Amino acid sequence: MTPTRYDIAIIGGGPIGAALALALPSKGLRICVLANNEPQNKALRPIALSHGSQLLLERLGLWHALSPQTTKILNIHISEKHALAAVTIKAQELQLPALGYVLDYSLLSQCLSQSAQKAHPDFRLGCKVLSLAPHEGGATVHYLEENQAQSLNCRLVIVADGGALINDNPTQHVDYQQCALTARIGCDHPQPQKAFERFCQEGPVALLPFGEDLALVGTVSQERAEMLMRAEPPIFLQWVQSCFGSRLGKFTHLADRATFPLTLHYQKPGYAHLSKTPIIRIGNAAQRLHPVAGQGLNLGLRDAWALARFIQTTEPEALGSAVTRHQFEKIRHSDRTASIAFTHGLVRLFSNDWPILTQARRGALFTLACFSPARNWLAQRMMHGVYG
Repeated sequence: MTPTRYDIAIIGGGPIGAALALALPSKGLRICVLANNEPQNKALRPIALSHGSQLLLERLGLWHALSPQTTKILNIHISEKHALAAVTIKAQELQLPALGYVLDYSLLSQCLSQSAQKAHPDFRLGCKVLSLAPHEGGATVHYLEENQAQSLNCRLVIVADGGALINDNPTQHVDYQQCALTARIGCDHPQPQKAFERFCQEGPVALLPFGEDLALVGTVSQERAEMLMRAEPPIFLQWVQSCFGSRLGKFTHLADRATFPLTLHYQKPGYAHLSKTPIIRIGNAAQRLHPVAGQGLNLGLRDAWALARFIQTTEPEALGSAVTRHQFEKIRHSDRTASIAFTHGLVRLFSNDWPILTQARRGALFTLACFSPARNWLAQRMMHGVYG
């Protein structure tokens, strides 16, 4: 049986793959989405959508459904434990309705996936991609659909949302030897719509407004993560109190603890020329970042939007060519490189007690606190990437 022919095969039906499917033109291209619908981890995974991501979701026609399930961030307070300097970034100063919006990752993923399924008749659930085989004019995708062997031909393969393929994917890898610790907590002196980023000895710890509660996203050592996951709630809350002091009063309740290891993966520059397969990677298939400053998902959504616009200006026959793939890599290079350097630099700068770096980061916080142009520059790039 001859495999079905498509212009584009999107591997991954999570938020980035689904956002791309929704952003692509509905007419003129044959598009297939292969999504693995294994049960998602139900652990709380709070994410902060930037103002730029909110605008993208609005353009996709989804924000009206997501907005009631989000909590606005109007102010962000940035400080370091045992240091005097602190920075507050305010949406009002930037003349914005909000700096960002907090919601659970699973809600965003579900909304995008369901919308993409309605928009694309060839959005296939229960698919596990086995391999890609390049050939003249495209590639053959071999996969299992409900445990049945299937294949399709396409001009271009786009891998998003994981993309754990065996095919050539040269990456750089950094193991931070740290874990992310997430939880839902409450306090007796809440400050609605205000987020806190606190740099502690082991790494950054953030508190995000999350409905009536706060969502904790902390960076800790593997040993401390294991200890805090086992600890009784008062011990856990005492650790949070030691990070933030009394600015939010006493932390009162705890729920939905989870942890996962922290690593940095990113695709090496020049991948378009190295790969024999007509493949483009976006989102966490191209880069997985440390959660500090909440850049990973927002960068992935910018990837999807940029690729959709790029495809609209590309002739279908040229979609899979090395020249086309290299052009897109160049388009995204600056934003990706700057975001990786920004998050990696924050981790290295604020996760140690070296005297020189201690003075450098306190000087940086003091500069941001005193000069509004510096604060605005930082805020714009956090919300819109390198082109903010």
